[in-house]
Amino acid sequence: MQDPFIVNLNSTDDSGGMMEDPVEMKASRKIKMNFHLMQLDTFWCVQLNASPQLAKAALKVLVPFAT
Repeated sequence: MQDPFIVNLNSTDDSGGMMEDPVEMKASRKIKMNFHLMQLDTFWCVQLNASPQLAKAALKVLVPFAT
């Protein structure tokens, strides 16, 4: 998930049980501010404690393209 603030929760598969995390992220002004200030991979690394499943899924997609 590249941007957790624009995800359409109605059309997203929740088979992994990760959809609670974007809902909580949308409600947090601090997380949204960090998202805009940090590089994408850094943001998801910071989120590993708060949203481990979602952050790991995002990093799986991002890490193969790290430069």
